[in-house]
Amino acid sequence: MRCGPLLSAAALVGHHSGGSPLSAALALRGRPVMTAASDGLVADGALVHLEWSVRLDRTGERLVDAASDKAAFDEGAVRLVVGGGGYLPALHRVAKELEGVGEAKTFVVSPYDAFGERSADLGPVELPISSAPEGLKISDMVQLSNGLKARVTAMTDELVTIDANPALAGEALQITAKLLAAPVRGADLV
Repeated sequence: MRCGPLLSAAALVGHHSGGSPLSAALALRGRPVMTAASDGLVADGALVHLEWSVRLDRTGERLVDAASDKAAFDEGAVRLVVGGGGYLPALHRVAKELEGVGEAKTFVVSPYDAFGERSADLGPVELPISSAPEGLKISDMVQLSNGLKARVTAMTDELVTIDANPALAGEALQITAKLLAAPVRGADLV
């Protein structure tokens, strides 16, 4: 049975620098990989109107279909203030990489820049079934004593397995985005 530093705060605040092996492999496949934003047409603070979709890179499956909790992803035509929050942070970076109205590009977003890498500190962890609330079943979400939520991934007569990693942790994404109109710069918003 694995019991370790279950869901420690340190696991949530770590920072990764440098490219991942996945990023290097994807770059070799000839697809753009998320990097620092360019000095192009779109900058932080600009209001952009774009059309976008997001898929799992591994399978090509639409993210909304792949998410176990069926989280809503507002795909299609959207307006957002770049760097202003909302949407996947990677979409804001993708918007800055678009170079012209009508241009569509597909970008590969590393797991780190999407939903994060899987962390062994977040699970899966096996616990005695006696510690589980009555009526618990596979795929239920449970609140842990440290405030985090975890998904029940397996159960036996003796053990319950929980995992607090995001359901899509460790997955690279493909974001396709197309700029539908010229961005409106911050000063022009008022």
